[in-house]
Amino acid sequence: MGASIERNSCRISEKATRDRSQTPPLSRDGAVRGDLQCAADGRYQVEIVASGATGSAVLANFPVYCGVEPPAAAPRGAGVHPAVVTVEEAETQLLALINRDRKAAGVAPVVADDRLTAIARAHTQDMVDHDFVGHISPRTGGPVDRVHRAGLTPTFISENVGRGYTAEEAEQGFMSSPGHRANIVDPRPRRVGVGIVFGAAVTGTTPLFVTELFTN
Repeated sequence: MGASIERNSCRISEKATRDRSQTPPLSRDGAVRGDLQCAADGRYQVEIVASGATGSAVLANFPVYCGVEPPAAAPRGAGVHPAVVTVEEAETQLLALINRDRKAAGVAPVVADDRLTAIARAHTQDMVDHDFVGHISPRTGGPVDRVHRAGLTPTFISENVGRGYTAEEAEQGFMSSPGHRANIVDPRPRRVGVGIVFGAAVTGTTPLFVTELFTN
């Protein structure tokens, strides 16, 4: 997948959605084991998610090929290719990428909302200041808490959080994760707040911490 990207997704709705996840048994040695049954030949994306102090966390995300040969090369180039942009430019790029992917999925675009953007930026700054990537903060709670504290009362809220090195890489990482992709292409949201904050440089490369906050 190229450079390492950490991603978390969260979705909260007034109506409960059916949980399609499966929980493999935990063995006595602490390992998680399970069987993947392929409905048909093709490529499947397997995502393993756990819950912790900061909410849900992606432990692993990888493709499995059933009855077909895997590609000889990775679908995108390895390595980090950061571009020099401002925070505002990166946020604009990510919004355009979100709507590109929504269009490809056949759903209406989302529009940037200043209030959601402020909430998203504040949460991203919290993640940078306290070195975590997650939905739940000891200081601000979860996404519902943050949205309601700002005086907003939508009936649908979903959130993606992550860390990457460019807006394009962050969006590719989100779209390669079933949970994050579901948030991006869900037809219910109409508004979004994209909050990006630069983190401390790692071996000379500056990471982007990202929050995507969707509401109806």
